[in-house]
Amino acid sequence: MDYFDEKLLYLHLIDENNIFASDIEEKYPNGKKYLLHIYPSAEKFISDAATEKFNKRGIHVVIIAVLLGTPDKNVKYSLIRKIQEIVPDVNVINLCHPRELEKGTSSLRNDSVIHIVNNENALIRIDNALRWVLAKANLDSKRKLYKITAGVFFVSLILTALAVTIYCFSG
Repeated sequence: MDYFDEKLLYLHLIDENNIFASDIEEKYPNGKKYLLHIYPSAEKFISDAATEKFNKRGIHVVIIAVLLGTPDKNVKYSLIRKIQEIVPDVNVINLCHPRELEKGTSSLRNDSVIHIVNNENALIRIDNALRWVLAKANLDSKRKLYKITAGVFFVSLILTALAVTIYCFSG
């Protein structure tokens, strides 16, 4: 299954400790499908995001790998809210400490935010989360196309019925 459907995936990795940078660069090289930006801090990403306009045609995903040693939910959630204010249609993958999620939970998806526990399977879960984001974007574009097609069909049906009615009563 092709998840990409001609949309460019903009990956923004915020990695304070350079834990994931080389692995993400290797897995998602810049090219026709991906455009990767790596930021050393959340402040750098926010300052860059506030000054530049993001391309509307692509899909934007921000991977947050900050404060991995401390399970402080409030700091992360305020950062996620700030990112969503700056880039409204962004998908966020939050790599978090195991104590940030419920006990026994390794990943959690809330709307456009995916929380993934930072462990030995984090890169696999990031890949799965990106596939989910791309599949969701593809499904949304197909739904939009189907709605437009259905609208055109019903308008043409109504116009045809109106034309037939006018023809029958005029002659």
